[in-house]
Amino acid sequence: MSNTHDFIPRQDGAFDVFYRNLVDFVLDNHARWKHISQDYVDQLEQEFDQWTKAYQKTLVPHIPQLTTEKNRVRLTIERALRAFINRFLRWPPVTDLDRDKMGVRNWDTIRTPHTTASSNNHSGNRS
Repeated sequence: MSNTHDFIPRQDGAFDVFYRNLVDFVLDNHARWKHISQDYVDQLEQEFDQWTKAYQKTLVPHIPQLTTEKNRVRLTIERALRAFINRFLRWPPVTDLDRDKMGVRNWDTIRTPHTTASSNNHSGNRS
């Protein structure tokens, strides 16, 4: 699913909380931002509902087929969620503070100077 350096939580429970928070924040703020059409907001809600239904089925007795389906839904939903975030939530009018509240990592826009290590001559010549 996601790697350890990702802003999307790896564990399903944490992912569910993250996703719910993001959807709620978008619902509360998309009118203020004015750049996300209602169709995309509705689609985000529908995808969250798909995830919730698949996830909730795995919270009671373990049935491998339900877990497989939940994993399939999560992969599909994660791709859609990343596309939504990259299309609508990375740029103004969405602010860094908004992204922080949604749990979406802000990109570092300040170039950090990097030093290069000097190479020592290790040719084996010793004087």
